[in-house]
Amino acid sequence: MFRRCGTRSLKLKVASECRNVFYHNKKQETTEITVVLVGMDRSVVYKALYRTWVLWVLEPPTPDMNLTWEERLRTVMTIGVMHELWKLQDDLVPITHSPMGTEYFFCVRDVSPKWEDPKNLNGGRWSTTIRYNVSPHKIWEIWMQLITMLVREEFNSDVAVVGYAKRATGVKLTIWLMSGRDIPQTGCLIRRTLGEHAGQLRYLEHANFVQHANRPSHIID
Repeated sequence: MFRRCGTRSLKLKVASECRNVFYHNKKQETTEITVVLVGMDRSVVYKALYRTWVLWVLEPPTPDMNLTWEERLRTVMTIGVMHELWKLQDDLVPITHSPMGTEYFFCVRDVSPKWEDPKNLNGGRWSTTIRYNVSPHKIWEIWMQLITMLVREEFNSDVAVVGYAKRATGVKLTIWLMSGRDIPQTGCLIRRTLGEHAGQLRYLEHANFVQHANRPSHIID
């Protein structure tokens, strides 16, 4: 279904849907200590996450680099407990300082950041652009907030990838779903998280990539 939030009536309809969405935060069964996390506040948390995650980086092509897309893609680290996420935040050079064309993907383990991956092929992705009039610190904060929401299972379990791509016009953020389940609800949660810092949200089905079609099936202003 094509949903556009460009009119008052449709905006009200989507806003109503957003208010009524319930996001199940899975309880993680563990014998380790439990610490309540609020926003971006951090604590020393040695607790197994519900799922294990992998950070990938796609290095930008250079004139002297004769590498394929797959050869430029590599893993950076695996995150299985919460304190490793904070270590990532502390140790990784802020992605806002990365060279133009660099891309990062924060993926659930066993899912690669490729739409051709069988686990991704039946799904799609929400995408938006944050222009460079937003401060690099704020962009970094939004990126880390999306990752934190992902590992805390605040999205539904079909959300498997958060992507970051540094482009000439701004930072492109993508949130990948493995199926067509809860597309509008996920979009509403993303919209609330991004606030006024990002532009229009567009959902593209990965099956359309096969047909080289870029028409979105859902749009949220």
